[in-house]
Amino acid sequence: MEIPQPDDILFVEHGWYDWRCLDELAVAAYWMGTYRESLEACEKLLDGGKLPAEHRERVTANHDFARTRLSIGAPRPQPA
Repeated sequence: MEIPQPDDILFVEHGWYDWRCLDELAVAAYWMGTYRESLEACEKLLDGGKLPAEHRERVTANHDFARTRLSIGAPRPQPA
């Protein structure tokens, strides 16, 4: 996540720099039991504006799983 995006336009999958690394971090953090880190990563994904629409439902569910593990109030409301 800390590796800067290269200036090269060939053979670079920009999605990894835009959102995929953060998504992988959220999932890995959850399964490692670091639920706060998972929750924060999901929040960044959901609020960052780069998450593709087809992944929003899954990331929202992951967000809610982390909230449940942390025993935090109601789940995040679905966007309109």
